[in-house]
Amino acid sequence: MKIIVRILLETIPKQLISNLVGLIAAVKMPKFMRSLIYPIYAKFYALELAEAEKDLTEYPTFKAFFARRLKPGVRPIGPGLISPVDGCLNAFGQIQAGSLHQIKGWNYSLSDLLQNQALAKQLEGGQYATIYLAPGDYHRIHAPLSGSVTSVVALPGKLFPVNQLSLNAVADLFVRNKRVVLSFNAGQVVLVIVGALNVGSIELFVNAGAKVEKGQEIASFNLGSTVVLLLAPQVHTLTDNISQQSIFRVGMTIAN
Repeated sequence: MKIIVRILLETIPKQLISNLVGLIAAVKMPKFMRSLIYPIYAKFYALELAEAEKDLTEYPTFKAFFARRLKPGVRPIGPGLISPVDGCLNAFGQIQAGSLHQIKGWNYSLSDLLQNQALAKQLEGGQYATIYLAPGDYHRIHAPLSGSVTSVVALPGKLFPVNQLSLNAVADLFVRNKRVVLSFNAGQVVLVIVGALNVGSIELFVNAGAKVEKGQEIASFNLGSTVVLLLAPQVHTLTDNISQQSIFRVGMTIAN
């Protein structure tokens, strides 16, 4: 089964599919269609519509609805380092021998993920947290701490789906996918925003050298995807109360 899934994922025209989905998602809909389609999607994925900044009919396209902002105050900002996204914790642990855990039995190279050996060496011995955003999750990305954006690097790649089925079938998936690497405070914290099928574009709201406040919006993308949070050793430490499949919310304290 794993081999069949891998062959299918390798052969389907992922970029073409993502481009077509993007075009469809950007088509403006009349209000009566919005009031029909959005509630169906919301019910299927158990969206918290009461958290949306606007009434559903005010989102002219599915893309606008999907990347909707939240009402002010619905994600209180906690102390310490906060979760940058809403999502599920798929993997976490210590960065050892320059590798991170994808699934049981499969690791991938941090240096390959970042395409930066010096930064990977700086993070050696630190910690990582891989957070998966399902299609029903809020899809804006926020600064996990206050400080400065040291660098922003866009890396080209494929657009494999990032769900569990794909993670089980495709080795080095995050390394192979399109991604953006944001480094904060001279590499003390690094956020890797991983693209996926139907997530052909990652919209950034900050540039290298920008000053950010904890909880500030820094990026957005479409449909399900993943972020990998990397913490340098002896700077920040993940809290003891998190575990595999923990549900994270923007503003939730996840590290000291």
